[in-house]
Amino acid sequence: MIKFSNRAILYLILLVAIILRFYDYFSIPFTHDEFSALFRLNFPDFKTLIDQGVKVDGHPAGVQVFLYYWTALFGKTEWLVKLPFTLCGVLSIYVLYLIAQKWFNETVALISTAFMASCQYTVMYSQIARPYISGLFFSLMMVYYLTKLVKEPEKSFYLNGFFFILAASLCAYNHHFSLLFAAIVGLSGLFLMERKYLLKYIGCGIVVVVLYLPHLNIFLYQVNVGGIGGWLGAPDSDFLIEYVRYLFNYSNAVLVLIVLISIVGMKGMCNRKFEVKSFMLFSTWFLLPFLIGYYYSIYINPVLQFSVLIFSYPFLFFLLFGHLKEQKVGFNIVVVLIVLLLNSYSLVYGRLHYSLFYQSPYKVIFTDYEQYNKSYKKVVSLIDNPEDIADYYTSKFQLDTSYNRLSDFANERELILFLEKASSENEYLYFGFLSDTPPYIIPLIQEYFPAIIEKKDLEGGFTYLFQKSNIKKTDYLSVDFEVLVNPNWVGIDDYRFIDSIYSSQKHAYLLDSLVEWGPSYSIPLDEIME
Repeated sequence: MIKFSNRAILYLILLVAIILRFYDYFSIPFTHDEFSALFRLNFPDFKTLIDQGVKVDGHPAGVQVFLYYWTALFGKTEWLVKLPFTLCGVLSIYVLYLIAQKWFNETVALISTAFMASCQYTVMYSQIARPYISGLFFSLMMVYYLTKLVKEPEKSFYLNGFFFILAASLCAYNHHFSLLFAAIVGLSGLFLMERKYLLKYIGCGIVVVVLYLPHLNIFLYQVNVGGIGGWLGAPDSDFLIEYVRYLFNYSNAVLVLIVLISIVGMKGMCNRKFEVKSFMLFSTWFLLPFLIGYYYSIYINPVLQFSVLIFSYPFLFFLLFGHLKEQKVGFNIVVVLIVLLLNSYSLVYGRLHYSLFYQSPYKVIFTDYEQYNKSYKKVVSLIDNPEDIADYYTSKFQLDTSYNRLSDFANERELILFLEKASSENEYLYFGFLSDTPPYIIPLIQEYFPAIIEKKDLEGGFTYLFQKSNIKKTDYLSVDFEVLVNPNWVGIDDYRFIDSIYSSQKHAYLLDSLVEWGPSYSIPLDEIME
């Protein structure tokens, strides 16, 4: 019979975390934010990087400077750019385990790390080279060394203080919200530290402030130019509820599991003292960044989004599971396995992480462009993709650049002239575009290439192949007036029904110059989804 130990369970959690983050790793594309960062690295020197690559962005300099030197050494291949961040994602799980072990016990530590290892929140940001998963790692390192300073101040205070200073400084240079979290944690330490070590701890805080001073002018510049944030919408009142649902993959099964685990933890609590101090501490760490971000977004500039709360989110697990007493290994392995299985299932089949996140519209637009040009003759191509991203993929895949950019047409008239000419010379038109492309483009194209042969819906984009002739099917609902009493129609004047040779059936509806408003037709989307 196989015997498990808590250490073996931890190794299993780390193995699952590695598999989920490195699955099909060489196929993970860049996101828009990663492209934005990479395009702000092409500078000849450090000063220009700061002036034109950092100050204009609104983020601290840390990750951008790291990428500047990292890509200079290893290039800009996707998996190499992402690798340090993915490793931070795996290491964060282990550090969370160490923290939970010191504050609570093995059971709390294992359940917390199992959730963190398998939720989409940390899996996805571990695959993105932006300052989120790196900030999570630095934040957890800071908390770990603060924990050692608080719980074991007599053991290597200066060594632990050094690493606390290093982690807090990295938080400050990583992201403004990881800086905020570092400040909250640092101030908390004043209430946790033994009195005789308090001056030493204050000294650590002063060093962190001094180390941040070189970056202060960048921060002030960003605030004075446009403020931090501003491009987002203000958060809704249910933001926190939606955020918590997102943390658990929007899975009702996972939420039920959390309730069941909490109920198990309640048993025997009456025989134990409730740790009010630690509960207040972790409540503050989890909630205060949200509250500051929420009210800053409402009254000053919108900055709040799910990504910026990642630095404080692990401490929600301590609020949910911190009341659990140490359980036997058998209980731990069963709960951990259920957590990993439910989260992994909801990640793959509920959130469709690998089928959606791995299919970047920026990339698919060009892979489909290449495919259709090889598979069909007389194809003209129209693409609406940011020019620098388009240049990246045409260079990466060594593609023919004879496609037409939608942005090259100054107005609708120029586009119409292009479509008229294209339809006289070609049988097919390929159109790849993003979700912010004007919606009238599709019906305009169908004036000249009416048939939709193939269509692909992506997360944030689409690709279409149109044909000029041989219409075999329609993607649209056919709505006629043959059923004269139809509750879906509103605004019908019966006397305007006519017998028309232009319609395939008997009834047509006359719209002449005397009609200001035509009738409208409404139908529930789920009835026509297919």
